[in-house]
Amino acid sequence: MSLAAAHPNSDSLWRIAEDMLALMTLALGGPGLIAAIERLTRSTKRDILDWLAPLELLVRRLLLVEAAKLPRPAEPRAMPRALALRLVKSWQTRRKPRLMPIEPNRPSTWRVSFRIALPPDPSERKRTDDAPHIHVLGRPSMVRDIWRDQAAEARKAALAKRSATRANTTLKRLAQRFEAVRRVIADPAPHALRLARVLARKARAAFAAARRLADAPAPRRHRGFANAALVGAKLQARASCEVFRDSS
Repeated sequence: MSLAAAHPNSDSLWRIAEDMLALMTLALGGPGLIAAIERLTRSTKRDILDWLAPLELLVRRLLLVEAAKLPRPAEPRAMPRALALRLVKSWQTRRKPRLMPIEPNRPSTWRVSFRIALPPDPSERKRTDDAPHIHVLGRPSMVRDIWRDQAAEARKAALAKRSATRANTTLKRLAQRFEAVRRVIADPAPHALRLARVLARKARAAFAAARRLADAPAPRRHRGFANAALVGAKLQARASCEVFRDSS
């Protein structure tokens, strides 16, 4: 019997995900209560992520297993060049998305989306500048150095001014991630189909992208009862990656 066969299948793992969600709701009180918290402390954020991060990882791996069971989506037709250029221009000039106001008492009305971003290819990462940096000691004497220091002080003041708003925004995003993973567990089919389409667009790179998703590192801190489920889901996801080897 193979190692993968010795672990629960995807149906059993989905039930474990449901149990994890129920325990998480019991411990944290649900997305609405998280959104209603007035002050986010470091310990509160850590407690939320100790539940949320491993559950999201488990769900992503299970969605990969479900996506491998679906028939290969039809290859999309090539986009006209003029339309492609307009889309690229609109993407470059896009506005930063705003966090929409939410009603803590009505999580079902929130606009949320479960994040299934594929991990980037390490070979395509931009190289950082390893050249040494020169730091001026003492007070600046040149005009450009004075302007630079004034700009740095202005950035520090702006960051301090936004600190309270940032904490509130973090709470809302954590609550939205909670609600998003709850919706996926309740109905994973459309999310698996979306992932299958994303991988189909990768063509020959689909297998490598699927393996990076299956092998995504687990959070350093997570609930012990989820460890066996994370390992079982990883084995199932890695075995499912073979379906995407010949996606071209």
